[in-house]
Amino acid sequence: MSKPLKVIIESTLEDLADRIEALTEEYQLNQGKDIGTFYIMPEQEVIERAARRPQILMLFEQPDKELTENFPRPVVSRISFRLMEKSKETIAKQDLEFYAGRIKTLFGGETPFIWERGKESYSYTDHIKGYRFKVLAANEQAARKVVEQTLDIQSHSPDWDLMNKNSSVVAPETKYDDTPGKKVILGESYREPRRRPKVTMNFWKAEIFIPGISGHKLLCDRSGFLYKASADT
Repeated sequence: MSKPLKVIIESTLEDLADRIEALTEEYQLNQGKDIGTFYIMPEQEVIERAARRPQILMLFEQPDKELTENFPRPVVSRISFRLMEKSKETIAKQDLEFYAGRIKTLFGGETPFIWERGKESYSYTDHIKGYRFKVLAANEQAARKVVEQTLDIQSHSPDWDLMNKNSSVVAPETKYDDTPGKKVILGESYREPRRRPKVTMNFWKAEIFIPGISGHKLLCDRSGFLYKASADT
């Protein structure tokens, strides 16, 4: 006789059927494993729980060699994710050192990670693991590279069913011009900003935000800084 399965479901009456169906699929995947008690939470609760977890932010910047007279300011991009297995009570200085080292290895070092940013928009959402990305990339291969490399920080494998291409009626190449025109404002001519320009993104720095602590802590950057746990950090 099989061991009874204990289930706790939080759900509205309207969503109950969907929750039970999801539970059945999960049980079938884990059948025969000692998985303990099942908890099925509404998606909003998962999102709210993620908002209370430490957040790692990685910043990327267009290299100086790509800057032009018309566009002298570098394009900056950000990728962030939550550490769902950590909280402000459980995260330790050694964890920060670990994540700093992983990011430096995967994105910095002698051969920095390069992200070909472009006009196509992709999303990757996995609330359970703390990922909610929107990636602008030259193509799907470039977007997958960003997702895969970021998930590897925590040794997670991508589930490509969770990635979607965000499309519109107008083709991106037509909708987002690399050479926008100028407009006259207050009698002076100003160049309109570029939208989704095709540029190269180089790793710049990584920071961590921990709820309850003001500001961000620097984990690593391309100058060579690497977080080291010490008594005064």
